[in-house]
Amino acid sequence: MLLIGVLIAASVGASETGAYADPIARANGGELQSYRPNLEKKTCQSIASYRRTGLGTYLNTALLPLGEGVTLETHSPVSIKGGAVCGSITREDVLAGTLRVPNQVITPETAKPLLERVADAIGPIVGKEICTRYEPSGADFIAKSSIDGVYQPDKDTMVKWIAATDGYSVAETPRPYRTEVPISTPELEAKWMYWAKCGMANGGYGFSWVETSYGIYILAVAPGSRAEAAGLRRGQQVIEVNGKSTLRMSRNDFRTLIYSRPAAGFDLKFHDASDVRLPPL
Repeated sequence: MLLIGVLIAASVGASETGAYADPIARANGGELQSYRPNLEKKTCQSIASYRRTGLGTYLNTALLPLGEGVTLETHSPVSIKGGAVCGSITREDVLAGTLRVPNQVITPETAKPLLERVADAIGPIVGKEICTRYEPSGADFIAKSSIDGVYQPDKDTMVKWIAATDGYSVAETPRPYRTEVPISTPELEAKWMYWAKCGMANGGYGFSWVETSYGIYILAVAPGSRAEAAGLRRGQQVIEVNGKSTLRMSRNDFRTLIYSRPAAGFDLKFHDASDVRLPPL
């Protein structure tokens, strides 16, 4: 979940067809889109460029930070529908991406595990139609995105056109804490509860989770489980475990921590919710 908002912002551009103007006509002159720009530091959350491939179609190149100086470059086609720019993010797009550290491309063998982790993180939006409209905001724009026709207000993003020579680079953008709710469907809800019940059946606490930009999100809590008895509830967002921050913690790292079974159990801290203590297993 950490990358969903960034990928939505950076991976969908705009084109033209019929009576609609071309929102990215400036890309034909070599300009780039800078998302969530910091004018003082000349950094941004992501950078998008476009190469026109036909009437109303472009190939979008997105550059975004993964942390620790690592960047990811992906390529995906976009087209316009009714004045909005539409496309989809695929697992293959991510797995075919290029990872870099400063001045060096990471080899495919080394990059593969991290690319697979990124692909797993965007699982909830893979294959869904993402459409973006650009609304003027002074000299810049606000990108407003929908997923399968549903507007996502928490994904609104400031966009600024920049020249390739302006010296911008991508960097993680600190943001105030907020709850980030994973996209769900009845099928996903059933899968999350299945995972929680499997954990309980195997002697665990009986809850399922996913990483987000702001901590570990509780997807489901099995009825009658230790987690339910301790007060854990679906929709809570864990920001600390035994004093250790869960920000940028992966799902697998959280699993390893939970399965380590410390003798004292776990103290879970949440944002805007009472702390929960999970007794030792």
